[in-house]
Amino acid sequence: MKRITFLLCFVLLTKLTFAQQQINTTFANQMNTLFGQLDKNKIPHGILIDSGMEFTNLEEFNGVLSSNNYLTINSLEEIYKTLLTSKISNNASGLVSPTVFKNNLKNNRAKGIISLSGLYFKYGKFKSNALTSNLINYTNGRFYDIPNKVPYETKQTFAITPAILKYSGLNFQVKIPSTIFYSNNTNQIQSIQVDFDNGNGYVTIPFNQNISVNYTSEGLKTWKYKLNLTNGTSLYSHSKINIEEGYETYIYGSNNQQRSTSTGVSRYPCKKITATDSYLGKNASVNLTIDYAYGNSQIKKPLIVAEGFDAGVILNPESEFGYSGYAEFKRSLNNSGELYNLLRGYYKEYDIIFVDWDNGVDYLQRNAYALEEIIKWVNQQKSIAGSTEPNVILGQSMGGVIGRWALADMEERGMNHDTRLFISHDAPQQGANIPIAVQYMLRHIDQQFLQTLAGTVVSLFTNVDDVFTLLDTPATKQLLKNRANNYYAIENSEHDNFYNQLKNKGIANSGGYPLYSRNIAISNGSECGDIQDFNPGDDLLNVNESVKLSYLENLITPIALFWGVGHGSFVGSFYGSILNLISTSGKFNVNFNAKAIPYGTENQIYKGKISYTKVILWLVSITTNITDITKNQPNNILPFDSYSGGYYSVSNFIDTSTLPNGVFLRDKFSFIPTASALDIGSNNVVLNNSDYLRSYKNITPPTGIKSSPFDNFSSDIDENLNTQNKPHISFNPRNGDWLAEELDGIQASYTCNFDCNTQPSEISGDNYICDNEIKTYTINVPICMTNGVWSVSPNLTIISQSYNSISVSHNTSNPLNSGYISYSVSNLNFTITKGVIVGAPKINNQGGGYLNVQKIGNVEIYAQQWSVLKANYQPMLFDTGFPYSYSYEWSIPNSQVRNYGNGSQYKEIRPNFSGQLNIGVRVWNNCGCSNWNYFPFEAIYENNGGGPIDLIKQF
Repeated sequence: MKRITFLLCFVLLTKLTFAQQQINTTFANQMNTLFGQLDKNKIPHGILIDSGMEFTNLEEFNGVLSSNNYLTINSLEEIYKTLLTSKISNNASGLVSPTVFKNNLKNNRAKGIISLSGLYFKYGKFKSNALTSNLINYTNGRFYDIPNKVPYETKQTFAITPAILKYSGLNFQVKIPSTIFYSNNTNQIQSIQVDFDNGNGYVTIPFNQNISVNYTSEGLKTWKYKLNLTNGTSLYSHSKINIEEGYETYIYGSNNQQRSTSTGVSRYPCKKITATDSYLGKNASVNLTIDYAYGNSQIKKPLIVAEGFDAGVILNPESEFGYSGYAEFKRSLNNSGELYNLLRGYYKEYDIIFVDWDNGVDYLQRNAYALEEIIKWVNQQKSIAGSTEPNVILGQSMGGVIGRWALADMEERGMNHDTRLFISHDAPQQGANIPIAVQYMLRHIDQQFLQTLAGTVVSLFTNVDDVFTLLDTPATKQLLKNRANNYYAIENSEHDNFYNQLKNKGIANSGGYPLYSRNIAISNGSECGDIQDFNPGDDLLNVNESVKLSYLENLITPIALFWGVGHGSFVGSFYGSILNLISTSGKFNVNFNAKAIPYGTENQIYKGKISYTKVILWLVSITTNITDITKNQPNNILPFDSYSGGYYSVSNFIDTSTLPNGVFLRDKFSFIPTASALDIGSNNVVLNNSDYLRSYKNITPPTGIKSSPFDNFSSDIDENLNTQNKPHISFNPRNGDWLAEELDGIQASYTCNFDCNTQPSEISGDNYICDNEIKTYTINVPICMTNGVWSVSPNLTIISQSYNSISVSHNTSNPLNSGYISYSVSNLNFTITKGVIVGAPKINNQGGGYLNVQKIGNVEIYAQQWSVLKANYQPMLFDTGFPYSYSYEWSIPNSQVRNYGNGSQYKEIRPNFSGQLNIGVRVWNNCGCSNWNYFPFEAIYENNGGGPIDLIKQF
C-alpha cells in the first residue's frame, strides 16, 4: 500500500444532514463573520483566498515549475475547491459547481483518448503588509475596509493534468476539451502547448482536437504544459504518467496476423463478445485477447482466463483493458515454475483467451452470461480448426466465482461447455473480506461536505465519487462477506442472496459446481492456517498529524481499491511521490485510527476526527471542528482481517517504511480467507473460528460436512512463519508446478509431510568449525524436500554433500569469525539456516571483529586505588542462533589484579604508581585465541597520593 491530529470543542460543530451528507456550515459562518463587512466589489475577480478553505497552496501552482508542484487529477481538484471556497462575491466568473466539474470530466473520458483537464484563474489575496501598513482594519474579530486603501494583490494559478496516472500502450490520442478547462480570463489565453517527453518538444494543442502521441519505449514520463498568454508571457505546469508498453490488437480473423510491431511490441487478435442472455434487462459484453500456442494460428487448445474484479470502467475508462489485463496476467507468471513454460514460454502449449469485462464491477450473473457466450464461441472456433481438445477455464478471484456460476448454469440448461478442467484461483467462493474499520472510514470520509461563503456545497475529500464508491457496486455487494452501508450497519442481503442462488445452481445436488469437469482450487492462504503477520485488534491505520486531506486520502485509496487493481498494476514509487505535504496558511488536524476486528465485543475499531485551523495575516486564527466519530465492532463477526488467506497488499502503492512518525499503515490484510477459497463446508454450514485457523492439506483433505467440494486443491506454505500467506491471485513455483501437473492430467499433490504447527527439523551439527577440521551437518527432510540445495557462507568450503548432509571446512583466507549453512527448496519457498562459529577470533587489523577496553562507572580511576576495566569483543558475525561463548586473557603490568564478578570479561586493577600501563587482552573460543591486542593507559597521581588513570589510545 501512516499520520495526523485534531482540536476538540465538538460543541462548536454545526452540521446539516441531508441523506448521507454531513454538511459543515461552521466554517462559512466563521468566514462570514470575519469578512462580511468588506466591500466585495473591491476584491480582485471576486475570489479572496484568505476567506477560503485551503486544500492546497495555490501559490505553489503559480506557473513556475518546481519539484513540489507536479499535478494529479486530485491536486487539480484541490486547487479548484480552494478557489471555489474562496469565492466571496457574485462577480467571480469561470467557476462551476462541484457536480458539474465532476460530470464534465466523466463525460470527456473515453477509451484510447487521454483528456487533459486544467484551469487558469486570477484571484485576490491580502497583501502581507495589509495590517501593518494600515491597509485594512481588524476590530472585534472582523475585517473592515479603510477608505482609499487597497489591501489586496492579484495572484494567478495555472494547472493542467490527465485524469490518470498510467496508460497501457505506446500510441494514443490526447485532447483538451474546452468543457474541462476552466478560467476567469479566457480572453487572455492564446494557446496551450504540451511537451510529452517523447523527443518532439512542445506541441500546440487546440481545444477539442485530438493529437496523436507516440512513444518508442515505456517508462515514467513527465508531461510539461505551457500556457501562452496574449501579453506575451507564459505559465508552466507539469505532471507525471507511467506509460506501459502494453500490446497492440487486431481483429480476430483478419489477414494481418503479425505477432509483433516493428518496435517489438506484441500484437494479439482481439474479439468483442456480447452475451445473448440478459440479467435484469441488460446484456454484458467483454473484450477477448487471444494469445496462440506455439505454432497455432487458430484456437485449438484453449485456456480461458476469466479476470477478477476490474474497476477500470470507473477509475480508468481511457484503457482498452481496464485496470488489469493480459499484460498483468503474463507478468504474474514470471515466478510460476513449470506453469511459465506451459503458458508463457516460447513453446507454450495453450491458446490463451483472456477475458476483460467491459464492466468489471457489474452483477456476477450478468458477466457469467457473457462467459457462457465466450465458451460457446470458443467451441465454435475449435470446430472450425478441426480440434476436439476440451477447454480449460481459469477463474481468478471474482472470475473464479463467475466461472463456477457459468459452467453450472450451462449444465443446468443442458448446454455443452466442453470443459475438462475448471481452476478457481483464490476465488471468494464464500465471499471476500475488506476490514470493517476501513469500510467505516470510507463511509465516514464519503459523507463529509462543506458549505462555502457563496452557498455551494463542496465535498471535503476529492476522490469520493470514484474510488470510494467501489463499496456500492453490484459486484462488491455480492462478494463482500461483511459490508458496511452508509449508516455503518452490516448489510449482507445481496451477498446472501447471490451465494444461496449460486449453491443451488447447476444439476441437482451439484452444490453449484459443474459435474462434467474436474474442479480444482488454488488458495494463496497458508496451508498451515497461520494468520497474517499481525493479531486481531491490531492497528491497520493510524494517523495523528497535521496534513493535507489529500495525504490522508492517498493513504486510504490503495485500501479502497482492494481487488480493483490486481497484479500490482500501479507504480508504487510514483504513487508514493504524491503523498506530499505542501504547506498552506491553513492546516487540517487529523486523527484517524482503524483496527483489525478483535476477539470479544463492543471494542472500538474506528475513530475519525478532523478540524481545520486557518491563520490570516499571522494574527487571526480560526479553528473549525469538522467531524469526530467513533465506531465499535459489530456483533458476531469473526476476526477475518487477520485470518489465513490470500492477502491484499498496499505495498504496490506505498512504501510503508518511508512513512514518518505519527502515521502507520498496515501493509496487508486477509482478503480471501483460505476457507473461502476452498469453499469449506460448501456454504451449507456456519464456520467457526477454528475452521479459519486450521490446516488444509490436499494429501489429507477435510472430510464430513466441512469438506471442500473441489477435486483437488493447493494452498501455500513457507518456512518463514511471517510469509505463510501469499498475495492474492499470485503464482509461485510451488502452486505453479502443482497447476502445471494438473494441466498435464496428473493429480498433483504438493504437500510436505511435516507438522504445520512446527518448523522442519533443524540442521544438526557442531556449533564450531576450527582450522584443519571437516565438520558434517545433517537435516531430516521429508521426501518432497529432497530436491533442496545446500549453500554456505564465504568463509566455509564445501567438501561433499547429499540431499540430507553436507561436509565443510574453514576457508582460512576469509577472516569472518562466523558463518552459516543453509538448505533451500525453491519450489516450496523453504530455507533453513544454521549459524556456526568459524575458527579462532580475529581482531581488528586482521579483518575480524573489534576489541576494546573501557573503564566502568562514572568515578575517576586513581593510582593505588581499585578500579574496574571491561574488555568487549564485538565480532563481525552472521546470526548463529546460539549465544556466542568467548573468554578473555589479560596482561596487566605494574598493578595488583583481581577478578571482578563472574567470568573473565572484567578485571579489577590497582596501579602501583603513575605512568603508562600497556594492558594486553586476547580473546579465546573453542577453536583457539586471537593475537594479543594492547591498550595504553596513563595513571596520574593527585596531591592526596592518588590520581586518575586515562586511556591514551585505543587501537
